[in-house]
Amino acid sequence: MKRILFPTDYSERSHHALAYAVQLCERMNAELILFHACHINTFAYQLMTEETDEEFILDQAKKQLNQYCLDHSTELNAIKITQIVEYGLAVDAIKDVARRLNIDLIVMGTKGAGSLETKLIGSNTVRVIEKAEIPVLAIPEQSTFKAFKKIAYATDYRDPDTESISRLSEFASLFNAEIIVVHVAEFLMPANYENALFDVFIEQVRKTVLYKNLSFHILKGLSKSKTFNEFTHENNIDLIAVSTRKKNIFTKMFDSGFTKKVAYHTEVPLLSFHAK
Repeated sequence: MKRILFPTDYSERSHHALAYAVQLCERMNAELILFHACHINTFAYQLMTEETDEEFILDQAKKQLNQYCLDHSTELNAIKITQIVEYGLAVDAIKDVARRLNIDLIVMGTKGAGSLETKLIGSNTVRVIEKAEIPVLAIPEQSTFKAFKKIAYATDYRDPDTESISRLSEFASLFNAEIIVVHVAEFLMPANYENALFDVFIEQVRKTVLYKNLSFHILKGLSKSKTFNEFTHENNIDLIAVSTRKKNIFTKMFDSGFTKKVAYHTEVPLLSFHAK
Protein backbone atom coordinates (compact mmCIF):
# COMPACT_ATOMS: atom_id res chain seq x y z
CA MET A 1 0.00 0.00 0.00
CA LYS A 2 1.38 3.37 -1.02
CA ARG A 3 -1.47 5.82 -0.39
CA ILE A 4 -4.00 5.99 2.43
CA LEU A 5 -6.97 8.36 2.24
CA PHE A 6 -8.13 9.94 5.49
CA PRO A 7 -11.41 11.90 5.06
CA THR A 8 -12.08 14.14 8.04
CA ASP A 9 -14.99 16.26 9.26
CA TYR A 10 -12.90 17.41 12.26
CA SER A 11 -15.10 15.50 14.71
CA GLU A 12 -13.81 13.60 17.74
CA ARG A 13 -14.46 10.24 16.08
CA SER A 14 -12.49 11.43 13.08
CA HIS A 15 -9.54 12.21 15.36
CA HIS A 16 -9.55 8.63 16.72
CA ALA A 17 -9.32 7.35 13.15
CA LEU A 18 -6.34 9.62 12.44
CA ALA A 19 -4.20 7.69 14.94
CA TYR A 20 -4.83 4.46 13.01
CA ALA A 21 -4.14 6.11 9.64
CA VAL A 22 -0.82 7.52 10.88
CA GLN A 23 0.30 4.20 12.40
CA LEU A 24 -0.51 2.35 9.18
CA CYS A 25 1.41 4.89 7.11
CA GLU A 26 4.44 4.46 9.35
CA ARG A 27 4.33 0.67 9.07
CA MET A 28 3.84 0.69 5.29
CA ASN A 29 5.92 3.78 4.49
CA ALA A 30 2.80 5.13 2.81
CA GLU A 31 1.62 8.66 2.01
CA LEU A 32 -1.37 9.99 3.93
CA ILE A 33 -3.91 12.01 1.94
CA LEU A 34 -5.91 14.22 4.32
CA PHE A 35 -9.20 15.07 2.65
CA HIS A 36 -12.15 17.29 3.46
CA ALA A 37 -15.28 17.78 1.36
CA CYS A 38 -17.20 21.03 1.84
CA HIS A 39 -20.78 21.51 0.77
CA ILE A 40 -23.58 24.03 1.25
CA ASN A 41 -27.17 22.84 1.47
CA THR A 42 -29.83 24.19 -0.89
CA PHE A 43 -31.32 26.66 1.59
CA ALA A 44 -27.93 28.14 2.49
CA TYR A 45 -26.99 28.29 -1.19
CA GLN A 46 -29.97 30.55 -1.88
CA LEU A 47 -28.72 32.98 0.77
CA MET A 48 -25.19 33.16 -0.58
CA THR A 49 -23.72 36.52 -1.50
CA GLU A 50 -20.71 37.39 -3.61
CA GLU A 51 -18.61 37.24 -0.44
CA THR A 52 -19.77 33.68 0.34
CA ASP A 53 -19.61 32.00 -3.06
CA GLU A 54 -18.21 28.51 -3.68
CA GLU A 55 -14.68 29.81 -4.24
CA PHE A 56 -14.73 31.61 -0.90
CA ILE A 57 -16.11 28.53 0.89
CA LEU A 58 -13.42 26.37 -0.70
CA ASP A 59 -10.68 28.79 0.31
CA GLN A 60 -11.89 28.83 3.93
CA ALA A 61 -12.06 25.04 3.96
CA LYS A 62 -8.44 24.81 2.79
CA LYS A 63 -7.36 27.08 5.61
CA GLN A 64 -9.30 24.94 8.08
CA LEU A 65 -7.66 21.72 6.88
CA ASN A 66 -4.23 23.33 7.02
CA GLN A 67 -4.90 24.43 10.60
CA TYR A 68 -6.04 20.89 11.43
CA CYS A 69 -2.70 19.57 10.18
CA LEU A 70 -0.83 22.17 12.23
CA ASP A 71 -2.83 21.20 15.32
CA HIS A 72 -1.82 17.56 14.80
CA SER A 73 1.70 18.23 13.60
CA THR A 74 3.22 16.03 16.32
CA GLU A 75 1.41 12.99 14.88
CA LEU A 76 1.87 13.92 11.23
CA ASN A 77 5.54 14.96 11.22
CA ALA A 78 6.78 11.38 10.88
CA ILE A 79 4.97 10.69 7.60
CA LYS A 80 4.47 12.20 4.16
CA ILE A 81 1.13 14.02 3.91
CA THR A 82 -0.91 15.74 1.20
CA GLN A 83 -3.88 18.02 1.88
CA ILE A 84 -6.87 18.02 -0.48
CA VAL A 85 -10.12 19.98 -0.19
CA GLU A 86 -12.92 19.68 -2.73
CA TYR A 87 -16.40 21.08 -3.05
CA GLY A 88 -19.12 18.44 -3.11
CA LEU A 89 -21.04 15.82 -1.18
CA ALA A 90 -18.75 13.81 1.09
CA VAL A 91 -19.47 10.25 -0.08
CA ASP A 92 -19.26 11.04 -3.79
CA ALA A 93 -16.17 13.21 -3.31
CA ILE A 94 -14.40 10.50 -1.30
CA LYS A 95 -15.17 7.89 -3.94
CA ASP A 96 -13.94 10.16 -6.77
CA VAL A 97 -10.72 11.15 -5.01
CA ALA A 98 -9.95 7.54 -4.12
CA ARG A 99 -10.30 6.47 -7.74
CA ARG A 100 -8.44 9.46 -9.18
CA LEU A 101 -5.44 9.17 -6.85
CA ASN A 102 -5.22 5.37 -6.89
CA ILE A 103 -5.81 5.16 -3.14
CA ASP A 104 -5.08 1.76 -1.59
CA LEU A 105 -7.04 2.15 1.67
CA ILE A 106 -9.60 4.56 3.14
CA VAL A 107 -9.51 5.12 6.91
CA MET A 108 -12.59 6.77 8.44
CA GLY A 109 -14.19 7.30 11.83
CA THR A 110 -17.65 5.93 12.57
CA LYS A 111 -20.22 6.30 15.34
CA GLY A 112 -19.65 2.74 16.48
CA ALA A 113 -21.79 0.94 19.04
CA GLY A 114 -25.36 2.03 19.54
CA SER A 115 -28.89 1.62 18.26
CA LEU A 116 -28.98 0.53 14.64
CA GLU A 117 -32.12 2.50 13.97
CA THR A 118 -30.62 5.77 15.23
CA LYS A 119 -27.34 5.31 13.36
CA LEU A 120 -28.50 4.30 9.89
CA ILE A 121 -29.41 7.81 8.78
CA GLY A 122 -26.54 10.04 7.79
CA SER A 123 -23.65 7.64 8.18
CA ASN A 124 -21.15 8.59 5.52
CA THR A 125 -18.82 5.79 6.58
CA VAL A 126 -21.33 3.02 5.85
CA ARG A 127 -22.18 4.64 2.53
CA VAL A 128 -18.51 4.79 1.59
CA ILE A 129 -18.18 1.10 2.52
CA GLU A 130 -21.07 0.31 0.19
CA LYS A 131 -19.82 2.44 -2.73
CA ALA A 132 -16.03 2.35 -2.59
CA GLU A 133 -14.19 -0.19 -4.71
CA ILE A 134 -11.18 -0.29 -2.37
CA PRO A 135 -10.81 -1.44 1.25
CA VAL A 136 -12.29 0.80 3.95
CA LEU A 137 -11.12 0.73 7.57
CA ALA A 138 -13.87 2.08 9.85
CA ILE A 139 -12.74 3.16 13.32
CA PRO A 140 -15.40 3.49 16.09
CA GLU A 141 -15.20 6.66 18.13
CA GLN A 142 -14.49 4.66 21.31
CA SER A 143 -11.33 3.11 19.86
CA THR A 144 -7.78 4.00 20.78
CA PHE A 145 -5.01 2.61 18.64
CA LYS A 146 -3.49 -0.75 19.45
CA ALA A 147 -1.74 -3.21 17.18
CA PHE A 148 -4.00 -5.80 15.57
CA LYS A 149 -3.21 -9.23 17.00
CA LYS A 150 -6.48 -11.08 16.30
CA ILE A 151 -8.50 -10.46 13.13
CA ALA A 152 -11.89 -12.14 12.62
CA TYR A 153 -13.03 -12.52 9.01
CA ALA A 154 -16.73 -13.24 8.45
CA THR A 155 -17.36 -15.65 5.58
CA ASP A 156 -20.47 -16.97 3.87
CA TYR A 157 -18.52 -19.31 1.54
CA ARG A 158 -18.72 -17.13 -1.57
CA ASP A 159 -15.90 -17.50 -4.09
CA PRO A 160 -14.49 -13.94 -3.68
CA ASP A 161 -13.88 -14.66 0.01
CA THR A 162 -10.70 -16.49 -0.93
CA GLU A 163 -9.46 -13.39 -2.71
CA SER A 164 -10.42 -11.17 0.23
CA ILE A 165 -8.67 -13.44 2.75
CA SER A 166 -5.56 -13.34 0.58
CA ARG A 167 -5.65 -9.52 0.58
CA LEU A 168 -6.36 -9.53 4.31
CA SER A 169 -3.28 -11.69 4.92
CA GLU A 170 -1.08 -8.94 3.43
CA PHE A 171 -2.61 -6.50 5.92
CA ALA A 172 -2.33 -8.96 8.81
CA SER A 173 1.36 -9.59 8.09
CA LEU A 174 2.10 -5.96 9.06
CA PHE A 175 1.16 -6.88 12.63
CA ASN A 176 1.96 -10.61 12.54
CA ALA A 177 -1.72 -11.03 13.42
CA GLU A 178 -3.80 -14.19 13.56
CA ILE A 179 -6.64 -14.38 11.04
CA ILE A 180 -9.68 -16.26 12.37
CA VAL A 181 -12.10 -17.14 9.58
CA VAL A 182 -15.60 -17.36 11.06
CA HIS A 183 -18.82 -18.68 9.54
CA VAL A 184 -22.20 -18.33 11.26
CA ALA A 185 -24.21 -21.33 10.08
CA GLU A 186 -27.85 -21.19 9.10
CA PHE A 187 -29.83 -22.19 12.19
CA LEU A 188 -32.05 -24.68 10.32
CA MET A 189 -29.26 -26.15 8.18
CA PRO A 190 -28.31 -29.75 9.12
CA ALA A 191 -24.98 -29.70 11.00
CA ASN A 192 -23.36 -32.39 8.85
CA TYR A 193 -24.19 -30.44 5.68
CA GLU A 194 -22.78 -27.19 7.08
CA ASN A 195 -19.64 -28.92 8.31
CA ALA A 196 -19.08 -30.52 4.91
CA LEU A 197 -19.40 -27.14 3.17
CA PHE A 198 -17.03 -25.56 5.67
CA ASP A 199 -14.44 -28.30 5.15
CA VAL A 200 -14.52 -27.74 1.38
CA PHE A 201 -14.13 -23.99 1.91
CA ILE A 202 -11.18 -24.49 4.30
CA GLU A 203 -9.45 -26.73 1.75
CA GLN A 204 -9.96 -24.10 -0.97
CA VAL A 205 -8.53 -21.33 1.23
CA ARG A 206 -5.54 -23.42 2.35
CA LYS A 207 -4.62 -24.07 -1.29
CA THR A 208 -4.83 -20.38 -2.23
CA VAL A 209 -3.72 -18.41 0.83
CA LEU A 210 -0.14 -19.01 1.96
CA TYR A 211 -0.48 -17.10 5.25
CA LYS A 212 0.29 -19.51 8.09
CA ASN A 213 -1.31 -17.78 11.06
CA LEU A 214 -4.82 -18.78 9.99
CA SER A 215 -7.60 -20.64 11.81
CA PHE A 216 -11.27 -21.48 11.12
CA HIS A 217 -14.39 -21.50 13.31
CA ILE A 218 -18.01 -22.37 12.57
CA LEU A 219 -20.76 -20.96 14.80
CA LYS A 220 -24.53 -21.31 14.95
CA GLY A 221 -27.09 -18.70 16.00
CA LEU A 222 -30.44 -17.16 15.14
CA SER A 223 -28.84 -13.79 14.37
CA LYS A 224 -25.66 -13.76 12.29
CA SER A 225 -24.56 -10.31 13.41
CA LYS A 226 -25.31 -10.92 17.10
CA THR A 227 -23.58 -14.32 17.11
CA PHE A 228 -20.56 -12.94 15.30
CA ASN A 229 -20.28 -9.92 17.60
CA GLU A 230 -20.49 -12.15 20.67
CA PHE A 231 -17.63 -14.21 19.25
CA THR A 232 -15.49 -11.08 18.77
CA HIS A 233 -16.02 -10.00 22.39
CA GLU A 234 -15.40 -13.44 23.88
CA ASN A 235 -12.19 -13.89 21.87
CA ASN A 236 -10.78 -10.36 22.27
CA ILE A 237 -10.82 -9.66 18.54
CA ASP A 238 -8.91 -6.48 17.56
CA LEU A 239 -10.25 -6.13 14.01
CA ILE A 240 -13.29 -7.41 12.13
CA ALA A 241 -13.00 -7.99 8.37
CA VAL A 242 -15.85 -8.53 5.90
CA SER A 243 -16.29 -8.65 2.16
CA THR A 244 -19.04 -6.52 0.62
CA ARG A 245 -20.54 -6.94 -2.81
CA LYS A 246 -22.85 -5.02 -5.11
CA LYS A 247 -26.35 -5.93 -4.12
CA ASN A 248 -28.36 -8.42 -6.12
CA ILE A 249 -31.05 -10.94 -5.33
CA PHE A 250 -28.50 -13.45 -4.01
CA THR A 251 -26.28 -11.22 -1.88
CA LYS A 252 -28.32 -8.31 -0.54
CA MET A 253 -29.67 -10.17 2.49
CA PHE A 254 -26.21 -11.04 3.80
CA ASP A 255 -24.23 -8.01 2.73
CA SER A 256 -26.50 -5.07 3.47
CA GLY A 257 -27.89 -6.34 6.77
CA PHE A 258 -24.85 -8.11 8.17
CA THR A 259 -22.20 -5.52 7.36
CA LYS A 260 -24.31 -2.60 8.62
CA LYS A 261 -25.23 -4.33 11.86
CA VAL A 262 -21.63 -5.29 12.53
CA ALA A 263 -20.44 -1.77 11.67
CA TYR A 264 -22.95 -0.09 13.99
CA HIS A 265 -22.94 -2.46 16.95
CA THR A 266 -19.26 -3.11 17.51
CA GLU A 267 -16.56 -1.13 19.27
CA VAL A 268 -13.98 -3.00 17.21
CA PRO A 269 -12.53 -1.50 14.01
CA LEU A 270 -14.05 -2.89 10.81
CA LEU A 271 -12.12 -3.55 7.59
CA SER A 272 -14.27 -4.10 4.52
CA PHE A 273 -13.15 -5.36 1.14
CA HIS A 274 -15.10 -4.76 -2.04
CA ALA A 275 -15.23 -8.17 -3.69
CA LYS A 276 -15.08 -8.31 -7.46
